[in-house]
Amino acid sequence: MKTKLCCAARKRARVFFQCHRAVEKMARPGWRAPAIAYLVIILIGPSGLGAEKGAAPTPNLDEVANLTKPTLALEGKYHVLGERNRNLDAQWFSRAAFGLFMHWGPESAQGSGEPWTCMVSEGGPEKSGIGPVRKYGFHPPSEFWEVARKWNPNSYNPDKWMAAAKEAGFTYAVLTTKHHLGYAIWPSKVGDMGVRQFLGGRDLLKPYLDACRSHGIKAGLYYSGMDWHFDHEFMNFSKIPGKKLNWRHEEVADLPARPKDYRARFRAFDETQGRELLTQYGKIDLWWPDGSSPFTVAKIREMQPGIVINNRTSGWYGDYATPEGAFLSRVDENLPIIREMLKRGYLWECCNLYNGGSWHYNPESEKVSEAGKLLWHLAIARSFGGNLLADIAPRPNGEMPDQFYERCRELAAWMAHSREAIYDMDGGGVYPEQCNVPVTIAANRWYLHSPPKHWQPHWGFPARIDSLVLQKVPKPSRVTLLRTGTMLPFDYDLSTETVRLTVPAELRTETTDVVLVELTKQAGERFQFRQWK
Repeated sequence: MKTKLCCAARKRARVFFQCHRAVEKMARPGWRAPAIAYLVIILIGPSGLGAEKGAAPTPNLDEVANLTKPTLALEGKYHVLGERNRNLDAQWFSRAAFGLFMHWGPESAQGSGEPWTCMVSEGGPEKSGIGPVRKYGFHPPSEFWEVARKWNPNSYNPDKWMAAAKEAGFTYAVLTTKHHLGYAIWPSKVGDMGVRQFLGGRDLLKPYLDACRSHGIKAGLYYSGMDWHFDHEFMNFSKIPGKKLNWRHEEVADLPARPKDYRARFRAFDETQGRELLTQYGKIDLWWPDGSSPFTVAKIREMQPGIVINNRTSGWYGDYATPEGAFLSRVDENLPIIREMLKRGYLWECCNLYNGGSWHYNPESEKVSEAGKLLWHLAIARSFGGNLLADIAPRPNGEMPDQFYERCRELAAWMAHSREAIYDMDGGGVYPEQCNVPVTIAANRWYLHSPPKHWQPHWGFPARIDSLVLQKVPKPSRVTLLRTGTMLPFDYDLSTETVRLTVPAELRTETTDVVLVELTKQAGERFQFRQWK
């Protein structure tokens, strides 16, 4: 003990001396900046500077569960470090626009559809920041794992999913290969929770990838960097200070200590599963880790040179930022965050639920959001250079809800006449300062996305719009409703350079109505998204 204390004291003294020397150097001409940098390295260590590590740190559960609010500092999901992948095969993402997110696995058969019901928090379910927890209460992991033993998706047909998604305008898809509770939907050679143990080794991943490739949809894989099953003997499933719950939600005085080799064993397990996914299934277009990733970005790109990677890796390295949840429904309060992401040149994507219930299926998931809501949020995302990743959860048996196919038909009809407003544009950012609706821009062609006829307040700001107002632009040469080609009358105030128009009630629909404003000058050039280049 005495030796340890002496070593610790010597270490503190050495750090103090180094800090003192750095402070002295700050006073010398030309030494201030390097001395500050040196001081930072002394105090937080080189790893604290955002250096990408091979081993993932313990994730912040509130961050993973989307319970932390964004700030202009752009921490966590809003922050991107490192260089974007410049491989030609990775340049599709900025123009991808519309992705389909599918949380699917035995969690879909449990009833709540929400693994976060396993984490008990203060105040009971009613005080939780997670909707399904408030409705369905807390459930021990043991309940999910018992369901996993019996789960059998006997109607699984991802080819039917992807055929409908392609017609609807989705250009990429992301499927959960393993969520936080640890069930692997491919026959992994490691671990003891997955299809190898309970479905006779049936590979549920390959048919999805085959379907994506068959229908020309970029294939993405979600992978949880946390594995609560691997950790279940040692993990506390309570977030209440001073309270410990085991994986059966039994309160215990203490939990077993993790063995000394635990981190090494988990890292070997994690890397094996990640390597299986990234090397045994051909080209993977998108890697979507959550709660960290088994490999550094550099290592992933060695295995998949043309891959796109989100920023939920160790240290927030990757290709793009990932705001989540009701971010676009609160666009009025989140505009500063979006502006800051654009200022930093980030690509970004917002993922959100577009079915009732939860990310995974529960009975409320049969209701899929209106096409109008999907298109309104897509318009907002595109008007700021972002993508929309819409989560629609498959049923436990592998079928999609009936309303998924209804929405795909409605989206396909919209794409037939207005697709160019989402996919043929390269600029925006003028909403809401210059226009009262989202605007996407392609040179002198400005697309104004008028909201659906019957507005729902929960879709987001603003509450209601009757007339469209576009400011600080030259006089249009013409204005047309993209769906019909109908010429629309407009007023132009030369003194304020303002265009005003109204879409007649008889021409409005339950989806977004896109109005094409063709300007007499190339007014859109300065609004091009520089992060797309």
